[in-house]
Amino acid sequence: MKKGDFRTAISLLVFVCALGLLLGGYQLYSKYGMVNPLERELQARPAIAKVEISKVEGQYHFAVELQEVENLQKEYQAIVEILDKNLKGGPYQLILTDPEDKVLQQAYLHLQPAIYEAAATHRYVWLEETVSQYAVDAGINYRLYVDDRYLYLHLAEGEHSLYRVIEVKSSQNIT
Repeated sequence: MKKGDFRTAISLLVFVCALGLLLGGYQLYSKYGMVNPLERELQARPAIAKVEISKVEGQYHFAVELQEVENLQKEYQAIVEILDKNLKGGPYQLILTDPEDKVLQQAYLHLQPAIYEAAATHRYVWLEETVSQYAVDAGINYRLYVDDRYLYLHLAEGEHSLYRVIEVKSSQNIT
C-alpha cells in the first residue's frame, strides 16, 4: 500500500468514526435530553393518561390520551404551552387519541359536517344549537369551546369521552 493510499484510508476511517459519534451523540441527546424529559413533564399533568412520541420526517408527533377533563380548551392550551416551551418553536403535531367508543364515534361522525362548516364560517351559535339538539336526542353530554384558533369539542357518555380540537379558518380567508 502506498503512503498516499494509507493516508486516504486513515482519513476516511476518522471521518466515518466522527460521523458515527456525532449521530450517536445526537440520538442520545434527542432521547435523554429532550424526548424523555418532555414525556415526563406531559405525564405529570393529571389529565393525561398516556403519551406516545414519535418522529416522522423531522417532525415530532405527540399522541396524547386524556382522562376525564373538565375544560378541554384549558388542558389543550397547557399541553401546547409545554410543547412550545420544550421544542422552542420546532415543528410538531399534537393528536388527541381516545379509547374506542362506537356511540361517541357515531355522534362525532354525525356532527362532523356541522363542526367543519362552523369552523369555516364562524357560525358558532348555530353550531351550539345543532350540537345541543343532537346531544339531547342521542342522550350524550357535550362541552363546546371556541377561541380565535380552535374549536374544542368534548363528547361524553358515561365514563367514555371523545375529544376533538379543530382549527378554525381565519376570518381573513372568508369571502
